[in-house]
Amino acid sequence: MKIALLGGIFVLSSSFVLITDYGFIDHKHPVHFEGEYRAVGEAEFRSKPVKDTHEKYADGKARLFYSHDLTSDNTLSWGVSDSYLKFDWPKNPRFTGDYYNFAGASLAWISTSVTDWRWILGTAVTVDATDFNFGKTGVYYGLMWGRYHYSNNVGLHLGWFGFAGVQNGYLLPIIGVDWKFNHKWDLKAIFPVDFSLHYNFVTDWSLVLAAKSFGRPYRFPMRVHGGIGKFHNGIFQVYSSGAELNLNYSHSNFFTAEIGGGWNFGGWIFTEDSQGHHGKYFRYSGAPYAQANFAFTF
Repeated sequence: MKIALLGGIFVLSSSFVLITDYGFIDHKHPVHFEGEYRAVGEAEFRSKPVKDTHEKYADGKARLFYSHDLTSDNTLSWGVSDSYLKFDWPKNPRFTGDYYNFAGASLAWISTSVTDWRWILGTAVTVDATDFNFGKTGVYYGLMWGRYHYSNNVGLHLGWFGFAGVQNGYLLPIIGVDWKFNHKWDLKAIFPVDFSLHYNFVTDWSLVLAAKSFGRPYRFPMRVHGGIGKFHNGIFQVYSSGAELNLNYSHSNFFTAEIGGGWNFGGWIFTEDSQGHHGKYFRYSGAPYAQANFAFTF
């Protein structure tokens, strides 16, 4: 069995620093790069006292991984990342900051030493790239993810993913299945990593129906910029979910590009002060969005 590349997008935890595509490493081409961008249209708030106000959301990510073989069955994957978030809410009653940038670094061990299993054990950190204050804005991640090769068409997944930092922490299980029905259809139902249905209608081309999340990892805490009053250095979280349809081009394991869009079902913004007190949810409605991403290995 070949060694799997650390790589994929978390649906509920959207971890951008730990996993990208879980395809296979090409030992002669150890460098993997990917980028993505999403933009969500104007959404209306449903919660008092900001009802009838609006916000727009956009994010982007760039990730670079280098894989170093230890043995034929064990690899180290080093990664760095930069992510961008633009949160446009002119009538925000608690903070004025719109733009956020986060730098990240990761290290993972990928092993296929156990027959029919691939295990990923990883750790990572992200920090607000405006001041690189790891004590105030650093968030630390852990991951253990195993895939069992049940058959040529089916893989079973289990493990856990968690993070801690900025007065918060969360732990989620990883459980699910990937199933290739035939040469045209395959399903990935892996909580919280990947929920997608792929229709491969011609060589290298497919349509992808997928569930996605917005607002960084689920319940991911961020320090506010421009906090108002008691919310100086406060904390906020953004979360929502959506569904999208994309056109995907994938040439072997070397290059992938995807473009499409969908509907954000709405969600919430949770804000609190710097000590995690005076929390309040602001809920907003759905809106359309567009996205594009690409990845290549060399």
